Amino acid sequence: MARNLVTTSFFVISFVVLLHFGVALASSHASRSRSLLADTLKAHGHAREQEEEEDFGFKVDLSSSSSHVGEYTSRQYACDVCRHIAGDILKGVVTTSKEKEKGEANTQAWRDLKEECHNHGQEGCDFVNKHAPTLAEKLQKLASTKQEQLEGVHALCVFLHVCPETANQKSLSSSSSSATETSPPPPDVRVARGHAKRGYYAMRVSLVAEDNDTTLPPLTTTAAQNDVYDEKFRYRWTHLRLRSELIHAQPGWNAINVQTPPAKFYLPASGEGTVGLWIADPCVSSEFVPCTWGDKYQTATRIPGLVNAATAFTNPNDGTPDVSFWGILGDNFYDRYGHITTNLFSKLSMSTKLTTLVAAPGNHDYWAYGSPTVCVATDQFGNGFMQYYAQDAEASLDSATNGTAPFNFSVNPDTGKEAPRWWPKWLPDPWDLTQRCLARESHSSNFQSYYAIGDMGVISYSSAYTYDEQSKFLADACDYFVGNDDVNTVMIVGHWSDENDGCAENMHVPGVFDQMRSKIGSCAKLDSTKKFVFFQGHDHCNIVIRNSTGFQVAGEGMAGCDDRQNFGITVIDTKSKPGAVRVIYVNVMTPFGLDRYDEVTLCFAKEGVVACADKYGEVWLDSSSTPSSSTEEY
Repeated sequence: MARNLVTTSFFVISFVVLLHFGVALASSHASRSRSLLADTLKAHGHAREQEEEEDFGFKVDLSSSSSHVGEYTSRQYACDVCRHIAGDILKGVVTTSKEKEKGEANTQAWRDLKEECHNHGQEGCDFVNKHAPTLAEKLQKLASTKQEQLEGVHALCVFLHVCPETANQKSLSSSSSSATETSPPPPDVRVARGHAKRGYYAMRVSLVAEDNDTTLPPLTTTAAQNDVYDEKFRYRWTHLRLRSELIHAQPGWNAINVQTPPAKFYLPASGEGTVGLWIADPCVSSEFVPCTWGDKYQTATRIPGLVNAATAFTNPNDGTPDVSFWGILGDNFYDRYGHITTNLFSKLSMSTKLTTLVAAPGNHDYWAYGSPTVCVATDQFGNGFMQYYAQDAEASLDSATNGTAPFNFSVNPDTGKEAPRWWPKWLPDPWDLTQRCLARESHSSNFQSYYAIGDMGVISYSSAYTYDEQSKFLADACDYFVGNDDVNTVMIVGHWSDENDGCAENMHVPGVFDQMRSKIGSCAKLDSTKKFVFFQGHDHCNIVIRNSTGFQVAGEGMAGCDDRQNFGITVIDTKSKPGAVRVIYVNVMTPFGLDRYDEVTLCFAKEGVVACADKYGEVWLDSSSTPSSSTEEY
């Protein structure tokens, strides 16, 4: 009886505390895309301007600010600050009274932004200290009453007159390359390795296009009828259509019918030295989350520009490409509806699209605001991601359940119960609400795969699922690579760097790496007989996590990592030194003055990634020599 009274009292106190802090954010059931912003602003136009100004208006006089083209202005600074506060609110982070007094709810990002503002001689760079507490209160009120109409951090700040309406997609619309503006983008082709259980020469080639209720043209003449899938996207991003074909490729160049003359992709022979590229957490828009350094790094053009330059080079002696694969390890463009992703992919060259792609999901690929505790009914829950990147995952092997579909569609995200977005992280979860949200995520088998590329092995997984759900898959992967004499280096790749934001217990990448070696015999043997490493994203910089073993590749525009904040691309190379593996980070930009984008991309295109990594890169790992003394462990 006493125990029941304590439990009841706890619930009552919890709700009283919730009301006291006023952090109840209404659960969003928004079914409209970002275009709704314009309609909302019109609906709250001149007829109600005075009323809205009294409730939510937050006009800041920055009209005296002047700047030259390309400078970071105090007005941009105010907009960035607003986005960060809104991001905290939408993610359920409670701003304490002490933080409000200091105006330091997001000090790490704001400090660097403020410095950038001052560097350009702007006035108004004390915006945080003067206005952050009041702005937080207004955003809190606005989010709780108008969230259905105003999705994302930018929309909220436009409504408060802190951000200009046109800036939402500025990085996507105004910074496109001239080639993209004057000619249609190449077909949206996807080339992925076939699952190892199909044999080394299996490949999955796919085409993504706008859906018009007609089948897409065949990509090859060799795919069997039961190895062809041509359907409209299901559940999410349903304006798109996917055609995917499973084929048997040959070592070397292979043609697919997407251009005249036919386009070609390259598959290295089994055991051949290979070069790959890794990035994670690429942001190009502040629509849903604040892309803090997106404008500074010019990510909307420089992310595709780096990859395009890297995949453009072919060896003048034999015509083989320098790069055999590239990968994005989660939080892929922070996109809920697919429009940000398709715009970015329209800037990728045909040589990039024909290079084997590896993709692992991150927390924002399930929940746009980054956590299941703030999930929204229109989140993609992994469904848009899995169909757009079209990997050959474990689900594709289960034809008894899935038929010709390379996906498991058994989890309908629209039939699960949604966790209330207002539930704060600092309270226990008596009804297991987070699990109700997790029950909406696409099936785990859609994100599990392993295969070889030349002499490298890849194990790709998602941290959103438990070890019990994935242990057999992980054991199978280690069994395969232990018995494959052509593979010298094995990488486990995923997104989460920590146990947070929807990560299952101990399933962040370092946790899985350690569990595999301690709990699975073949993984322990793999670790002792081959080079076994991991790559991750999530924490937004490019650094060594564990000397000679673990690497983080998430410096692509988001805030984080203090003075280690950076922007660049990571290379893994087993080609230049046979029998050895090298990991080299090419630092392209920092917020603190470094910018060598032009010289790096020019070098990539003319000399190749391997030569330019030696010229501009920092060696993180060279298994043929002693690890660099400059590497640190974080």
